[in-house]
Formats: sequence, structure tokens, C-alpha cells
Amino acid sequence: MAKVAVYNMEGKEVDSIELNDSIFGVEINEHLVHMAVLQQLANNRQGTQKAKTRSEVRGGGRKPWRQKGTGHARQGSTRSPQWTGGGVVFAPVPRDYSFKLNKKEKRAALKSVLTSKVAENKFVVVDELKLDEIKTKKFVQVIDNLKSTGDRGVLFEQLRRLRTQMAKEEQVPPFVIFSDATLEQMAAVRPVTRDELRQISGVGVFKLEKYGERFLKLIRDEGNEETETPREENKNLAGERERGEAACIYDYLVSVRNRMADDQGIKPFQILSNRTLMDMSFRRPSQESEIKAVYGIGPAKFDKFGLLFLNAVQEAKHRLEQIECTVDVESQDSGFHIYVEQCIWRMKDSGQLDDVTANQLRKAAEMRKTTGDWPAGLGSSYRKELAKIMKIYRQFMETSMEDI
Repeated sequence: MAKVAVYNMEGKEVDSIELNDSIFGVEINEHLVHMAVLQQLANNRQGTQKAKTRSEVRGGGRKPWRQKGTGHARQGSTRSPQWTGGGVVFAPVPRDYSFKLNKKEKRAALKSVLTSKVAENKFVVVDELKLDEIKTKKFVQVIDNLKSTGDRGVLFEQLRRLRTQMAKEEQVPPFVIFSDATLEQMAAVRPVTRDELRQISGVGVFKLEKYGERFLKLIRDEGNEETETPREENKNLAGERERGEAACIYDYLVSVRNRMADDQGIKPFQILSNRTLMDMSFRRPSQESEIKAVYGIGPAKFDKFGLLFLNAVQEAKHRLEQIECTVDVESQDSGFHIYVEQCIWRMKDSGQLDDVTANQLRKAAEMRKTTGDWPAGLGSSYRKELAKIMKIYRQFMETSMEDI
């Protein structure tokens, strides 16, 4: 049996109560709930609209002029729809929109809604409602007290405050961060991982990267509000490394896609777009259901390329583990160094680099990132490759990733 708290009018928990599973623990039937709501709305419709057809309007009993010889178009009656004051074609008539729903269906729909409310922690039980005087102001206070009861209510308010704080930092309206509906779903579901947060309606891949960690931290701390000062423009160490790892996976997936395109004699975008590969590199799917959720992967694309790229992601993750063994992952620019090592590895596989040139490219990438200058003696082909590397790295690091 489900157990819910009992609150007093001040919003304080005073007791608990067990609910009957035959009413509050049934299997939810969404179709019956939909039909019950539809019936109530339909039964409330008046259905009194009425307009006259050509047989009901006044006048027009005779032909307005003879059939031919007048220079006018032929007409049979001034009650025709094309005349001013004429009848309406297919005019609406009064009708009854109501329909019948069986008594058992109504009861099942009500039980489904009650069960849903309990499951979502939206079912509030009050011990008594006793007001000294009938005043709207006092009853509103009671409602406000009860709104903040339960874990979901408290967490929702704290998520809203965090959203307001972030909106002030970025000087944007709060709804640009997340909508109230998204925050309510977060409070109800309580996601603790990035994959769980990604399943919330309204949380896309870019918002997940931009805002996800701060909301996850608040939820993991079980409602302890974030009191830290506004964070700096740059990402923290974990976020920078995570984006660098995503860039590595993206680089590997692009190379796999391009090889497939060459083998089949088609354009690379005909296989998968860059945005699809970028979304895939952030999600890092490990099973079929996860890769089906990637942007741009429809049934046809999945049947044709899904399993191939699922294996490619696993290979990229395995290669990433080997690369991270050679890089100081605690350094501030660990994500950048990891990504550069992946690019060097790929170029070595294709025979473009030897060990000496690889060292030059590492130094050149570091110099280009810190000073913006090209080192002397670096060939134009390597400069071109390095420019491509830096461009992709910036795409993954910039906060305004919606523009990619």
C-alpha cells in the first residue's frame, strides 16, 4: 500500500496514512483518462451556432435577369452564396456534442488519475480545514503553505531559484534556461546522471552541456540550495575534460564516416550529418535504444548504419582510455591535450605523421592555443590540419553551442 504524509494547515507533517491500492495503486489507463476529459469538455459545449442556407434566407424567389443577352453572368437566384445576403454553403446547425461514457469507465479513469497523482508526489492530504473567518486571503495562505509541502514542492522551488540566479548571470529571461514544466519533471523524476537528465522533456544536448551540471548538483544534494558565487565564464576542469573527450569521439566517428563514404562513393553527409555525430559523441551510446535517441537517427538510418556506429563509439571509448594513460588528466587543459593526441593518433594511422612530426604538431597546437601564432617551420598542410583541429575544439568548448 502507498503511504503518504498528512499535513496541517501550516504545511507541517503531522501524521501519515496508507492508501488503498484498489483506488490509488491501479494500472494507469491513459486512454480512459483522455476520454473522460474529452467527454466533460464535449458535454460543456452549447452547440447553438446557426447560420442560414440558401433555402432559408429571405427573397430571391425569381430569376434576377434573363439568362442571356444582358452582359451579366447567368444567375438563378439572389439567395445564391455568391450574392451579398445570400445563404451560407454548408452552414452550421445546432447540434449536441455530448456522448456517453460508461460508469465503470468513469471510475477507472478517476482511479488512474488518483494513482498518477500519488506516483508523482502530487497527492496532498490535510488533517482538517478550519478557518476562523471566511477570508480569501487566509485561504490563499493555507494553499501557499501546502504548495511547499513534500520533497517535490521544496525541490521545485529550489530549482526555480537556481534558474533565476543563472538567468541573472547570463542576462536572459528564466524560461530560456528551462521552462516550469521541465523543472516540475526534474523535481518529480529526480535525475542524478546526465543520461537521466537528458530524458527530461525540454533538456536537449546543448542545454545539458550548458546548464546540466548545476541542476544535477542541486538534485544530488537532495535539495540543498546552491550558495556558491556565480561561476566564471570558463568551464571547470571536469567539464573541460569531458568536452575534450567528446571531441575525441567526434573526430574518430568523422574518420569512420568518411571512410564509409569513400568506400560507397557517396557524400559523407548522406551517411550521417556532423550534428548527428556531435550529439552521438556527447551521448556515447552503449546500446541500441540509446543510439536510436540520437539526433538524426531515424528508423532507416538505424537499420543501415546504427550498429556500425554503435561499435565505432565503443572503439572510440576504448581508444580514449588508452590516450588518457599518456596525458595528465588533472591539468587545466587536459581536454585539449586529449583531443590533440586523438588527432595525432588518427594521422599516424593514415601514415601522415612520424614521431618527430607528431612532437612538432603537439608544440604547434599548444602555441596556437596560447598565443594564437603559428610556429616557424610548420608546413602548410600541417597548418591546415591544425586549423581544422582548433576549429572543432572551439566548437566543443564554446558555451554558445546552439549555433553549431
